Amino acid sequence: MRNLIKNSCWRLGEDNRPRYFSSEGVSFRGCLEQFRVGDAGQECGESHVQYDPLIPVTPGECIIWGIMIRAMYADEVMLRAEFYDIHGEVIRVEDRDITCSISNDFQRTEGMYTAPAQAVHVRLSIHLCGMIRWLEMYNPIACSGWGMR
Repeated sequence: MRNLIKNSCWRLGEDNRPRYFSSEGVSFRGCLEQFRVGDAGQECGESHVQYDPLIPVTPGECIIWGIMIRAMYADEVMLRAEFYDIHGEVIRVEDRDITCSISNDFQRTEGMYTAPAQAVHVRLSIHLCGMIRWLEMYNPIACSGWGMR
């Protein structure tokens, strides 16, 4: 399946940040093409990395959203899908808690979502909360299809 994420290698734009992505409370390490949170362990409060473009969806369509990720410790890590209607209003927000599947070794972690009725777009993001130690992530992927569940 084709990756719906533009710039999944996180190439840098003019602002020295990955094109098509925004973040809050998360630093980007361009030499490794990855985001890093909480080097020595820090209370990060709430942080996120968001894929900015809205992705078109059809009601009932399945979306898989994932990332390569590792951490020494993380209180809470969620993959989020926000579904929008034709008027740009959020009609559903779904979180997948991936905290328990994160280890010291990089591994792909994914969440699966089904677009609700009236959904025309989805916005994908990663949300972090609480204490985070040495969390690194790279290579986001999103794909869609019918009957993937």
